[in-house]
Amino acid sequence: MREIYIYDTSLRDGAQGNGISFSADDKKEVARRLDAFGIPYIEGGWPGSNPVDDRLFEDPPKLSAAKLSAFGSTRRPGTDASDDANLKALTASSAPVCTIFGKTWDFHVTDALQTTLEENLDMISDSVRFLKDAGKEVVFDAEHFFDGAAHDFETVRAHVGGGGHGADFDAALRDAFDRAQMTVFAGLEERDGGARTTGAARSPDAVHVRVVGGGDAEVDDVREVFKVDAAGGDVRGDDHVDLTG
Repeated sequence: MREIYIYDTSLRDGAQGNGISFSADDKKEVARRLDAFGIPYIEGGWPGSNPVDDRLFEDPPKLSAAKLSAFGSTRRPGTDASDDANLKALTASSAPVCTIFGKTWDFHVTDALQTTLEENLDMISDSVRFLKDAGKEVVFDAEHFFDGAAHDFETVRAHVGGGGHGADFDAALRDAFDRAQMTVFAGLEERDGGARTTGAARSPDAVHVRVVGGGDAEVDDVREVFKVDAAGGDVRGDDHVDLTG
Protein backbone atom coordinates (compact mmCIF):
# COMPACT_ATOMS: atom_id res chain seq x y z
CA MET A 1 0.00 0.00 0.00
CA ARG A 2 1.30 3.44 -0.91
CA GLU A 3 2.27 5.63 2.05
CA ILE A 4 0.24 8.85 2.29
CA TYR A 5 1.56 11.99 4.00
CA ILE A 6 -0.66 14.69 5.48
CA TYR A 7 0.72 18.23 5.40
CA ASP A 8 -1.38 20.28 7.82
CA THR A 9 -1.69 24.05 7.24
CA SER A 10 -4.16 24.86 10.02
CA LEU A 11 -1.70 27.16 11.81
CA ARG A 12 -1.30 29.36 8.71
CA ASP A 13 -4.30 28.86 6.39
CA GLY A 14 -6.53 28.20 9.38
CA ALA A 15 -5.35 31.41 11.05
CA GLN A 16 -6.95 33.39 8.22
CA GLY A 17 -10.47 32.44 9.29
CA ASN A 18 -12.85 34.97 10.80
CA GLY A 19 -12.29 35.47 14.52
CA ILE A 20 -9.08 33.39 14.59
CA SER A 21 -6.06 34.95 16.30
CA PHE A 22 -3.30 32.59 17.42
CA SER A 23 -0.61 33.49 19.90
CA ALA A 24 2.74 31.72 19.68
CA ASP A 25 1.72 29.56 22.65
CA ASP A 26 -1.59 28.73 20.94
CA LYS A 27 0.29 27.55 17.88
CA LYS A 28 2.58 25.38 19.98
CA GLU A 29 -0.35 23.72 21.71
CA VAL A 30 -2.15 23.04 18.41
CA ALA A 31 1.08 21.67 16.93
CA ARG A 32 1.52 19.31 19.88
CA ARG A 33 -2.04 18.03 19.48
CA LEU A 34 -1.59 17.52 15.74
CA ASP A 35 1.62 15.66 16.50
CA ALA A 36 -0.27 13.45 18.94
CA PHE A 37 -2.85 12.76 16.21
CA GLY A 38 -0.07 11.43 14.00
CA ILE A 39 0.15 14.30 11.48
CA PRO A 40 3.63 14.03 9.88
CA TYR A 41 3.99 17.63 8.59
CA ILE A 42 2.77 20.75 10.42
CA GLU A 43 3.13 24.17 8.82
CA GLY A 44 3.77 26.65 11.61
CA GLY A 45 3.72 29.95 9.75
CA TRP A 46 5.83 32.43 7.81
CA PRO A 47 9.04 33.45 9.63
CA GLY A 48 9.90 37.10 9.17
CA SER A 49 6.32 38.10 8.39
CA ASN A 50 4.98 38.73 11.91
CA PRO A 51 6.11 38.60 15.57
CA VAL A 52 3.95 35.59 16.45
CA ASP A 53 5.55 33.35 13.82
CA ASP A 54 9.00 34.66 14.70
CA ARG A 55 8.45 33.66 18.33
CA LEU A 56 7.16 30.24 17.28
CA PHE A 57 10.28 29.40 15.28
CA GLU A 58 12.62 30.94 17.87
CA ASP A 59 11.18 28.59 20.48
CA PRO A 60 9.48 25.73 18.61
CA PRO A 61 7.29 23.12 20.28
CA LYS A 62 8.81 19.75 21.12
CA LEU A 63 7.24 17.24 18.75
CA SER A 64 7.56 13.48 19.02
CA ALA A 65 7.32 12.58 15.32
CA ALA A 66 5.92 15.47 13.25
CA LYS A 67 8.12 17.84 11.28
CA LEU A 68 7.51 21.58 11.69
CA SER A 69 7.48 23.48 8.40
CA ALA A 70 8.18 27.15 7.71
CA PHE A 71 6.30 28.81 4.84
CA GLY A 72 7.58 31.39 2.38
CA SER A 73 8.03 32.19 -1.28
CA THR A 74 10.60 31.87 -4.02
CA ARG A 75 13.18 34.62 -4.47
CA ARG A 76 12.09 37.83 -6.12
CA PRO A 77 12.75 38.49 -9.82
CA GLY A 78 16.20 39.82 -10.58
CA THR A 79 17.73 38.98 -7.19
CA ASP A 80 20.06 36.30 -5.89
CA ALA A 81 18.60 33.70 -3.57
CA SER A 82 21.37 34.39 -1.07
CA ASP A 83 20.28 38.05 -0.90
CA ASP A 84 16.55 37.37 -0.55
CA ALA A 85 15.29 38.31 2.93
CA ASN A 86 12.44 35.78 2.80
CA LEU A 87 14.73 32.85 1.95
CA LYS A 88 17.28 33.92 4.54
CA ALA A 89 14.52 33.94 7.18
CA LEU A 90 13.56 30.41 6.15
CA THR A 91 17.10 29.08 6.40
CA ALA A 92 17.58 30.81 9.76
CA SER A 93 14.40 29.27 11.17
CA SER A 94 14.43 26.18 13.37
CA ALA A 95 12.09 24.35 11.00
CA PRO A 96 13.57 21.27 9.29
CA VAL A 97 11.10 21.66 6.42
CA CYS A 98 10.58 24.74 4.24
CA THR A 99 7.61 25.18 1.92
CA ILE A 100 7.82 27.84 -0.77
CA PHE A 101 5.15 28.87 -3.22
CA GLY A 102 5.88 29.95 -6.76
CA LYS A 103 3.95 30.92 -9.86
CA THR A 104 2.99 28.12 -12.25
CA TRP A 105 0.53 30.02 -14.46
CA ASP A 106 2.17 32.10 -17.19
CA PHE A 107 -0.48 34.83 -16.80
CA HIS A 108 0.69 35.46 -13.24
CA VAL A 109 4.34 35.37 -14.26
CA THR A 110 4.06 37.91 -17.07
CA ASP A 111 1.27 40.12 -15.69
CA ALA A 112 1.60 39.97 -11.88
CA LEU A 113 5.34 39.42 -11.47
CA GLN A 114 6.09 41.17 -14.77
CA THR A 115 8.99 38.89 -15.56
CA THR A 116 9.82 36.19 -18.10
CA LEU A 117 8.87 32.53 -17.96
CA GLU A 118 12.56 31.60 -17.99
CA GLU A 119 13.29 33.88 -15.03
CA ASN A 120 10.36 32.38 -13.15
CA LEU A 121 11.80 28.89 -13.59
CA ASP A 122 15.16 30.18 -12.40
CA MET A 123 13.46 31.73 -9.36
CA ILE A 124 11.98 28.36 -8.43
CA SER A 125 15.11 26.28 -9.03
CA ASP A 126 17.45 28.80 -7.36
CA SER A 127 15.21 28.96 -4.29
CA VAL A 128 14.87 25.19 -3.95
CA ARG A 129 18.64 24.75 -4.38
CA PHE A 130 19.38 27.46 -1.81
CA LEU A 131 17.17 25.81 0.80
CA LYS A 132 18.44 22.31 0.04
CA ASP A 133 22.03 23.51 0.36
CA ALA A 134 21.07 24.82 3.81
CA GLY A 135 20.00 21.30 4.78
CA LYS A 136 16.24 21.86 4.58
CA GLU A 137 13.64 19.45 3.30
CA VAL A 138 11.78 21.43 0.63
CA VAL A 139 8.12 21.35 -0.43
CA PHE A 140 7.17 23.39 -3.49
CA ASP A 141 3.63 24.83 -3.51
CA ALA A 142 2.73 25.19 -7.20
CA GLU A 143 0.40 28.19 -7.07
CA HIS A 144 -2.47 28.08 -9.60
CA PHE A 145 -1.00 24.91 -11.09
CA PHE A 146 -4.19 23.76 -12.79
CA ASP A 147 -4.89 27.15 -14.34
CA GLY A 148 -1.41 27.01 -15.81
CA ALA A 149 -1.80 23.38 -16.86
CA ALA A 150 -5.08 24.06 -18.67
CA HIS A 151 -3.51 27.00 -20.48
CA ASP A 152 -0.11 25.56 -21.36
CA PHE A 153 -0.09 21.79 -21.74
CA GLU A 154 -1.18 20.59 -25.16
CA THR A 155 -2.03 17.10 -23.90
CA VAL A 156 -4.00 18.47 -20.96
CA ARG A 157 -6.07 20.76 -23.18
CA ALA A 158 -7.75 17.68 -24.59
CA HIS A 159 -8.86 16.59 -21.12
CA VAL A 160 -9.32 19.63 -18.89
CA GLY A 161 -12.56 21.50 -19.39
CA GLY A 162 -12.38 23.39 -16.12
CA GLY A 163 -12.92 22.71 -12.47
CA GLY A 164 -10.00 20.40 -11.83
CA HIS A 165 -11.95 17.32 -10.72
CA GLY A 166 -12.08 13.58 -11.38
CA ALA A 167 -10.56 12.26 -14.60
CA ASP A 168 -9.66 15.79 -15.75
CA PHE A 169 -7.73 16.30 -12.55
CA ASP A 170 -5.87 13.01 -12.91
CA ALA A 171 -5.03 13.76 -16.54
CA ALA A 172 -3.45 17.08 -15.58
CA LEU A 173 -1.51 15.45 -12.74
CA ARG A 174 -0.20 12.60 -14.85
CA ASP A 175 0.87 14.83 -17.73
CA ALA A 176 2.59 17.43 -15.58
CA PHE A 177 4.41 15.05 -13.30
CA ASP A 178 5.43 12.75 -16.14
CA ARG A 179 7.13 15.80 -17.61
CA ALA A 180 8.68 17.00 -14.37
CA GLN A 181 9.32 13.55 -12.81
CA MET A 182 8.10 14.91 -9.48
CA THR A 183 6.06 13.42 -6.65
CA VAL A 184 2.32 13.95 -6.96
CA PHE A 185 0.63 15.63 -4.04
CA ALA A 186 -2.95 16.56 -3.38
CA GLY A 187 -5.20 18.87 -1.42
CA LEU A 188 -7.98 18.35 1.09
CA GLU A 189 -9.69 20.79 3.40
CA GLU A 190 -11.84 20.39 6.48
CA ARG A 191 -13.95 23.39 7.41
CA ASP A 192 -16.86 23.89 9.77
CA GLY A 193 -16.99 20.28 10.84
CA GLY A 194 -17.19 18.70 7.39
CA ALA A 195 -14.46 17.26 5.21
CA ARG A 196 -14.37 18.70 1.69
CA THR A 197 -12.30 16.28 -0.39
CA THR A 198 -11.00 17.66 -3.66
CA GLY A 199 -10.45 15.61 -6.79
CA ALA A 200 -6.77 15.61 -5.88
CA ALA A 201 -7.34 13.46 -2.86
CA ARG A 202 -9.01 10.88 -5.10
CA SER A 203 -6.05 10.66 -7.46
CA PRO A 204 -4.48 7.17 -7.47
CA ASP A 205 -1.06 8.82 -7.68
CA ALA A 206 -1.49 11.21 -4.75
CA VAL A 207 1.01 10.63 -1.95
CA HIS A 208 1.07 14.04 -0.23
CA VAL A 209 -2.19 15.46 1.09
CA ARG A 210 -2.39 19.11 2.14
CA VAL A 211 -4.91 19.68 4.91
CA VAL A 212 -6.29 22.74 6.68
CA GLY A 213 -8.68 22.33 9.58
CA GLY A 214 -11.05 25.13 10.50
CA GLY A 215 -14.40 25.87 12.05
CA ASP A 216 -15.73 24.91 15.46
CA ALA A 217 -15.73 21.11 15.19
CA GLU A 218 -14.39 19.10 18.12
CA VAL A 219 -12.19 16.28 16.83
CA ASP A 220 -11.14 13.31 18.95
CA ASP A 221 -9.55 11.24 16.20
CA VAL A 222 -8.07 12.69 13.03
CA ARG A 223 -9.02 9.51 11.16
CA GLU A 224 -12.67 10.47 11.53
CA VAL A 225 -12.07 13.76 9.72
CA PHE A 226 -9.27 13.30 7.19
CA LYS A 227 -9.56 10.29 4.92
CA VAL A 228 -8.12 9.80 1.45
CA ASP A 229 -9.69 7.62 -1.21
CA ALA A 230 -6.59 5.79 -2.44
CA ALA A 231 -5.45 2.23 -1.97
CA GLY A 232 -2.48 0.59 -3.63
CA GLY A 233 -2.91 2.65 -6.78
CA ASP A 234 -6.46 1.39 -7.41
CA VAL A 235 -9.06 3.87 -6.22
CA ARG A 236 -12.39 2.60 -4.95
CA GLY A 237 -14.94 4.72 -3.16
CA ASP A 238 -14.98 2.54 -0.04
CA ASP A 239 -11.20 2.31 0.41
CA HIS A 240 -9.40 4.57 2.85
CA VAL A 241 -5.79 4.90 3.87
CA ASP A 242 -5.06 5.24 7.59
CA LEU A 243 -3.25 8.58 7.67
CA THR A 244 -2.17 8.39 11.29
CA GLY A 245 0.27 5.49 10.95
